[in-house]
Amino acid sequence: MGTAGIRLIRGLAPNEVADDLKRLRCHERISIHVAPAIERRLTVLTSISSEDDRSEGGAFASPSEHPRRPT
Repeated sequence: MGTAGIRLIRGLAPNEVADDLKRLRCHERISIHVAPAIERRLTVLTSISSEDDRSEGGAFASPSEHPRRPT
């Protein structure tokens, strides 16, 4: 295993590897924060859609029959 690792990294510049790892870490940190925000947004949209489906007319009612929701 050690020999395979040495063969794998032979010829790579340590600075390039460090930069790649930093970028990977940044992408990971961003996804950690963005994924829950997207999940919350989708949950809210799903609940609004469910409320509209339960209301009279449902999703097939014309837009003039439903007042706009404040954003």
